[in-house]
Amino acid sequence: MAEDWLTLVMGALIITIVALDRTRAVERFAPRTNLRSPLVTTTLAAGSACAGAVGGGGAMYLLSGFLKFVCASPSALRGTNMVVSGIFIFARISFLSLAGLITPVLVIEAALLIPVVFLGTWAGTRFFRRTGPAGFYAALQTLLIAAALALIVRGAAQIW
Repeated sequence: MAEDWLTLVMGALIITIVALDRTRAVERFAPRTNLRSPLVTTTLAAGSACAGAVGGGGAMYLLSGFLKFVCASPSALRGTNMVVSGIFIFARISFLSLAGLITPVLVIEAALLIPVVFLGTWAGTRFFRRTGPAGFYAALQTLLIAAALALIVRGAAQIW
């Protein structure tokens, strides 16, 4: 699949996942399926990994919908997302370093962004503590929809 169409498909897939979550379609399906079974988790993880590898950063978006159901609380979901994101970042940095794509300029640019990362983490933590589960999930869904729309616009711009 061409990059432009893949971008559109990823955006549509993320919107579909959020729509299924908003309409509680997955909650009606979940009791009939053991979401923690090796078959289900391996299938979803492999699908997300393939989509993330092919489409870029889409794996976390796809995993967020699944993790909502297997994490006991919003705190557990947030913590799990942070750990998985850290693993993804570490893996990407490792692979880019092995490929020789980490340059001194890139390291300096990353260092300049560290204060923004800490500010975002601080603001996110404060927001998370002030909202209940409903507010947290609404914010997460809004973020996912915004990311999906950005993917769709990007894909459409490349096609037309």
